Amino acid sequence: MSDIQASKRNPFDKAPPEVVLEISTQLGLASTKSWISFRRTCRRFRNITTSYEASTVKNIMARYPQETLERMGIRLAAPTYPAMHNAIRRFATMTWIKNGVSYIVTNSCKAQPQLAVARFEEGLKLLYQISDEPSYSTKVELLHKMSITSLVSLWLALYFCHDEACEQSKGVVDNEHRAEDADFRRQVEVAFGEEVLWQGPAFVYETLKCADRADK
Repeated sequence: MSDIQASKRNPFDKAPPEVVLEISTQLGLASTKSWISFRRTCRRFRNITTSYEASTVKNIMARYPQETLERMGIRLAAPTYPAMHNAIRRFATMTWIKNGVSYIVTNSCKAQPQLAVARFEEGLKLLYQISDEPSYSTKVELLHKMSITSLVSLWLALYFCHDEACEQSKGVVDNEHRAEDADFRRQVEVAFGEEVLWQGPAFVYETLKCADRADK
């Protein structure tokens, strides 16, 4: 091998994974641009970080299989770890909402706080499921197929969980995603309103009755 070829070889190509990951943490703290540049130029660094990212996302999804891990939450440098960025955002959002809602249900649902938290969490999962649908008409169709209990869970998630999550995470939730989430929320609220019109007064009555039971 010529001296020119040898000089082009990256010294990190044979470095242990631990060393590469240690360097990656320093680059990440110093500058996102440095991280991206190094990931583009060092194949071994790119392969190791990609593998690490994939395994982390897999572990999160194994714990929360019903979530597709895509919506708002804490900000990570998206170009650095795109898949992990999405996973941590949704994982963190679930944690914030659960913590925030626990405060609400402890005061309003003293008899069955765990049941109330479970209902809120179920509503959050439904929100994620609907948010992953590509079209508005598909969102409406999904709502039409839901049971009264599921719709009540969704209603509670819309009007309690989400607001509380934003309140609890001020300064942490990226403003960039607030507008995006608000637009989605409006879509679901409109679709929910259409469901009320479609099912009639009995639906409204059952919804309020179930909501009242959940708040006791």
